[in-house]
Amino acid sequence: MSSLFFYGTLCHTPLLEAVLEVEAGALTSRLTHAELADHHVSWAQGKDYPMIIREDGGRAQGVLLRDVCEDE
Repeated sequence: MSSLFFYGTLCHTPLLEAVLEVEAGALTSRLTHAELADHHVSWAQGKDYPMIIREDGGRAQGVLLRDVCEDE
């Protein structure tokens, strides 16, 4: 199993659960606040969604999902 970093709208647990098709509350114990070093999150120009880019010294805020299984 591995861990995945999510940012932007996928930090909203109910949305992430819907995307991963898991029961409500199923991810709570495996999610923690996280920062991804040397990256930056901002809104895509002229779009309604965020993007992540590499940026020296940056800190992208997000969540870390631990113990990700293949189905997820």
